[in-house]
Amino acid sequence: MCAGLVRWRASGGGGAWTSAEAAAQHIDHGWLTDAGRELESNARCVVVVEKDGVFQRLVEDRFFSRAYPCVLVTAMGVPDLATRALVHRLRTTLDLPVYGLVDWNSWGVGVLLCYKLGSARLGVESHRYTVDVSWLGLRSSQVARFRVPDVCMQALTPRDRRRGECLLEHPYVAARPPWRAEQCETQRPCGPGPVLHRRGARGAAPRGQEVRARGAQPRADRRLRARRPRVPQRLPFRGGGDSRAGLAPVRGFWTS
Repeated sequence: MCAGLVRWRASGGGGAWTSAEAAAQHIDHGWLTDAGRELESNARCVVVVEKDGVFQRLVEDRFFSRAYPCVLVTAMGVPDLATRALVHRLRTTLDLPVYGLVDWNSWGVGVLLCYKLGSARLGVESHRYTVDVSWLGLRSSQVARFRVPDVCMQALTPRDRRRGECLLEHPYVAARPPWRAEQCETQRPCGPGPVLHRRGARGAAPRGQEVRARGAQPRADRRLRARRPRVPQRLPFRGGGDSRAGLAPVRGFWTS
């Protein structure tokens, strides 16, 4: 989704302008295929937002027109290729600085790194739409300064801990002491409670115990549960005969 002081139209100059100021616009794959799209903007920066809820609140408050002229972009989590292509075009074509508004946890850092370095799963395409994103958001030094209450914290799950440990070994984070120190802060206990980070409002738990909610016990790893093998099903044919004749199994079902 994209909202703010920006408009665009297809290459050639014959189409109508699409404006993101009156209403938020979906980011289509035309940003990957139409390299000649025309862009116009009076914004001073681009703000990429991790959470859709934060994005919708900023759009509802008309932040880009009442507070600061900007372009708001969200992929509702890890950015897809089309969203990264739009941000790259805004940065290279209009020379707008890019800021990342993300949560203070390992997942927010991962979103920033995806914009900065690309995705490892895309191979050669990984670095094509990378942009220099500045970290805009809560830092460990601001938790005590702004007196962030514990109700704004949520206990780390084992999955969160593994994600944080992987980021500490990331070459980009390991080579930059400020980034590594910030990531270490999100992994350590906060006060007398459990290991916490800024994800949402949750109750406090005994020290060292990682839970998802007040009084809840750690969930068993679902991957350890025995799974029944999926048996291909026979699809009925009106003409009769063997329903599997000339068909191949795809994800447990027979299809043509």
